[in-house]
Amino acid sequence: MAPEAGKEGVTMYSYLVYSVNYVEREKTPIGSIFERRNKYRPNNLLGLLKVARKAFAGNPEKAFHVVLEKNVLVGTGSRMGFAR
Repeated sequence: MAPEAGKEGVTMYSYLVYSVNYVEREKTPIGSIFERRNKYRPNNLLGLLKVARKAFAGNPEKAFHVVLEKNVLVGTGSRMGFAR
């Protein structure tokens, strides 16, 4: 269930998705993903990583190079906005 705009206590976080070159120690941003869950679950970050790997990696070899980094708080409570 997606969070509702105006509902108090609901937060959304943005995560930047990077492709990592471990040999040259470089991170290249390739996209972003939003956490839209109403409450914390033990596997939130793992689930987001699976979604990011599925969306941004072309094959299993590239999936190993996809990582997440928490970006900023998108919104909370009545000040949360949703783009359409």
